[in-house]
Amino acid sequence: MGDLSEFSLATRLFLRTYRWRVIDPVPWAPLRVPLARARLALGSSAGFVLPFQEPFDESVRGGDPSFREIPFDTEPSTPTSRFRSSACASSKRAAGSAR
Repeated sequence: MGDLSEFSLATRLFLRTYRWRVIDPVPWAPLRVPLARARLALGSSAGFVLPFQEPFDESVRGGDPSFREIPFDTEPSTPTSRFRSSACASSKRAAGSAR
């Protein structure tokens, strides 16, 4: 898991004062079948794609709403994240310049 110290001071200040959306109560539905028989899906905003899949369109205002399917038997090291927020990019630049 990341650590706030990885980000620039400006990003840390922004994250500290940002008014995060709170959803309470969290919407959920009880399982209708035993977990072993259930079909599950995991949603992520990480932008994971497989090497042969088209990357997400970063020019879409508000973010690309499309999705990519990653089969359950995919090796965990295969998907890559083609999207990086500007906060992550600035923290990597800062880390690189500190060397």
